[in-house]
Amino acid sequence: MKDCPVCKRSNLAEAMEYCPQCGADLECFGLLHNLQESGNTGYVKQGSFTVSPKIKWFMLTLLLSGLLLGLVAGGSYLDTRMDQLTVRLSEVESLSRHQKSIPKLAQHVTTMEQQIKKLEEDNFQKRIDDLDQRRTVAWRRIKAALATYGTSVDLGSRP
Repeated sequence: MKDCPVCKRSNLAEAMEYCPQCGADLECFGLLHNLQESGNTGYVKQGSFTVSPKIKWFMLTLLLSGLLLGLVAGGSYLDTRMDQLTVRLSEVESLSRHQKSIPKLAQHVTTMEQQIKKLEEDNFQKRIDDLDQRRTVAWRRIKAALATYGTSVDLGSRP
């Protein structure tokens, strides 16, 4: 028979898990009472198996080694990721610098287009002048040839 540690009800059966009066978990209080006994301060018991201090140190060493390995792997990953982000940042900065020069480039293109148009107009005018000069020379030769053969040239029939 046992008593409830919360409401102090007595004469409770050992098999009861909860107090019928206050609903306290009697099994939990029983386990806590067993922990407080001075005989349970040695090895941790799990059934009939006990864990020795050497195994505890070995498990702790394995755990710390795993943590250290995880930290090294994580640091390596973060270092690689930082390198990638640095490269991308430099690319973005480069694009930003090039984007700032786009208006200047557009102005330069407009100026070049105007110069090309002027050169084309000048070239076209030179070709017209050259053709006009050739036409004049050709007419002079025709007049000279016709004068040699004694025929007259009707100037109104000029092309």
